[in-house]
Amino acid sequence: MATEVDPKQAVAREHRRAPDRELVRPSLLSWRDPGTTPWNVAGTSHAGRVCRFIETHVIVPTGTGRGSPFRLRPWQERDIRRLYGPDKRANRAAMLSIGRGNGKTGLASALAVAEMFLVPGAEVLTVAQNERSAAVPYFRAVESIQKSLTLRDHAFIYSDVSRPRALLPGRGAAMFPLPATLDALLGWQPTFVVVDEIGLVHPDTWMAMQSSAGKHARSLVLGIGTPGYDKGVMWRMRELAIGDAPPPSFAFVEHAAPLDWDIGRSATWKRANPALGDFLRIDAVALDAATLGPNAFRTFRLGQWADREAAWMPADVWDALDVVGGPIPPGSPVTLGFDGSVAYDSTGLVAFDVATSRLVTVQVWERPRGDRRWKVPRAEVRAAIEVAFATWNVVALYADPHWFRDMLEELTEQYGERVIEWATNARVRMAAATDRFATMVYSRGLSWDGNEAMRRHMLAANAEVTPAGDVIRKRADRPQPIDLAVCAILAVEAASTIEPEPEYSIW
Repeated sequence: MATEVDPKQAVAREHRRAPDRELVRPSLLSWRDPGTTPWNVAGTSHAGRVCRFIETHVIVPTGTGRGSPFRLRPWQERDIRRLYGPDKRANRAAMLSIGRGNGKTGLASALAVAEMFLVPGAEVLTVAQNERSAAVPYFRAVESIQKSLTLRDHAFIYSDVSRPRALLPGRGAAMFPLPATLDALLGWQPTFVVVDEIGLVHPDTWMAMQSSAGKHARSLVLGIGTPGYDKGVMWRMRELAIGDAPPPSFAFVEHAAPLDWDIGRSATWKRANPALGDFLRIDAVALDAATLGPNAFRTFRLGQWADREAAWMPADVWDALDVVGGPIPPGSPVTLGFDGSVAYDSTGLVAFDVATSRLVTVQVWERPRGDRRWKVPRAEVRAAIEVAFATWNVVALYADPHWFRDMLEELTEQYGERVIEWATNARVRMAAATDRFATMVYSRGLSWDGNEAMRRHMLAANAEVTPAGDVIRKRADRPQPIDLAVCAILAVEAASTIEPEPEYSIW
């Protein structure tokens, strides 16, 4: 048996032998035809030959079944045949929409290997949002080639960072990973392009790939992904495919649960996740159902296009929390969350009792209905914060500085580092805090005081799905106060990220 060679070591040896020459040239000159013909596989259509090639020659590079032959599931073969279409009406473009954990990237890499070997002169591109993401399906594909005793003798794999590529000298074929940018894709004439996480790719980039791939008798641009955060190219192509005049030579294959199905039932999960119970573990999906917000769970696990205007906190979830009345005992360690405005909006202050994990509405200032002259009483707000510091052991106050920066600066001089400006418009940080808060609510890890305004603000908040996760905002067509919801998130975030100082006994 031939010894398997690490491609990085081979590249390093080539550099040492001929540092001033093109790296690929000496390797290609030394290549000898191994005499095998793995591309000779049976099949009545190109899609059928792709399936047979994958099961005959491709090795699973990672995850369940690593190191064993790639076994296509019946649903995967059905998807492949629908994506490619029949030979007489072969598709030029296609998209596969499916939830996370169903082997999207593994299937993409297997298809790339099959296309490179089956099509003479193939130019195969693995594309994703950036270079690092594009390299994931590429390196899984080349690992499958290296693990195959038949395929590896036909290929040269170059893993250098500047120009990673795979070549088949005997077939005149090549495979490259590229970022999904217009500059990177100019000048290529691919026979097969697989775009991972198509929901994150800019529409102009997709159109550039689609138009560049029509220069061969057979070519396919295939996008694989989960519904995106914005209704971009994946949403647009889906709408066209299900419309009255679907585009020719295009297929949209979707695995999604019906919108009216109960998202807490395993039957709903199975409808959207064909790999559930196979290589997708049901306990992982159950954890997400219990801890993720409904929008995130619908998007990532159920393959649904969650409405950006959907309610963030379902009433039944919030009402399931324990209600514990009464004030927080004086001297108790608490964290405070503050969010305010000047006139037309509300302002709130919420305390989180660290010892009992209970949210308490300290005070809320809301504009009276119809009073357009009302303004937030800043002196009352300042006094309420000072009373909170005097009553409890305030570990930290997280406060949105918008409109109140001068007051917060004065409070910092008075209370020191416990007063922390926390800008809620920093989406990455706010999304993480919102996710932590939602996880505690869904797992019933906190209680609240039953304040009616707190419940009203919670239920009025809407989830905006961003690349970092859900952030809450007002509904555009029916703005209602949500400030106490923001305050609660900040108070819980302060308790989650700041440790109280230890108490020392004096002997």
